[in-house]
Amino acid sequence: MIRALLPLVIATAIGGCASTPANVGPPDAQARGASQHVVAEGPVGAMPAGTTVVSVLALPQPAGAILGPHSHIPGFTYVLGGVATVAFVDGKTVDVAAGEAVFTPANVVHVHSNERGRGVAIALAALLIGAVVGLVMLSRRGRRWTPLWLVGLITIGAIGVADPTMNDWYFIAVRPENQRGAAMPVPAARRTHESAALADLGAGPFLERLDAFVIEPGGRTMAHRSDGAETLIVTDGRATICVGGAKTTVDRDQALTVQANTPLQLLNMGTAPLGVVRFSVRPRSGHLETLVDSSPC
Repeated sequence: MIRALLPLVIATAIGGCASTPANVGPPDAQARGASQHVVAEGPVGAMPAGTTVVSVLALPQPAGAILGPHSHIPGFTYVLGGVATVAFVDGKTVDVAAGEAVFTPANVVHVHSNERGRGVAIALAALLIGAVVGLVMLSRRGRRWTPLWLVGLITIGAIGVADPTMNDWYFIAVRPENQRGAAMPVPAARRTHESAALADLGAGPFLERLDAFVIEPGGRTMAHRSDGAETLIVTDGRATICVGGAKTTVDRDQALTVQANTPLQLLNMGTAPLGVVRFSVRPRSGHLETLVDSSPC
């Protein structure tokens, strides 16, 4: 499908954002072996009424599956694998690949679907049928190629079990507290994270944003605090997150939310690269990252 972005969507690889301060301060508070880029951001007029939480739902879809049409709170579709298609009521359609995201404004009608997986599913089905027919014909004729054909059939079956036709994506948003633990929208969904109640961020307007980090073994991000809440979602590896002198280990497909104005730093103490997606929500006039005097580790 032709990629078309909504005017309110600002997405993928906006390097060197002005809200990220220079890497200065004491050595243990400086970034080392870490790269960062903006994935997407979007404006939000107001938070939901009452107490709010950050919610991260994982919503895999098999080939041809459709979720919607519906509308809801503002938030991000962030894709972990495959391609997720988001079609909006005004006719615009966005194909979101792995590592990309699209922002959905509040109360905009849209549909989530897995269109790209449909073609792969048809091709696999055709290969499987052809392999079965070929195996039967060779077996009847006693051909010596039958074992090789059987290996091919098993291979196709293994690919089918792995299901490359699925897509897998997060929906990341700020929700009312009363939606905590609500029914999941699709059968295979998983609740990756629901935060503690967020501290009041004021009356708004607000800016929500996704950043992607890759941190090499032994690396770290800059120690900072934010004027808004930050949720750190681990997509690869194992993260060590320092908050107020305490270290918390967060594994893949888990997350941690840090309240506004709380010093934090992200470390990779493992042996493989660490991938993290950060969801942040802050007053539009506020700062995403402000240097702190020392590492919170």
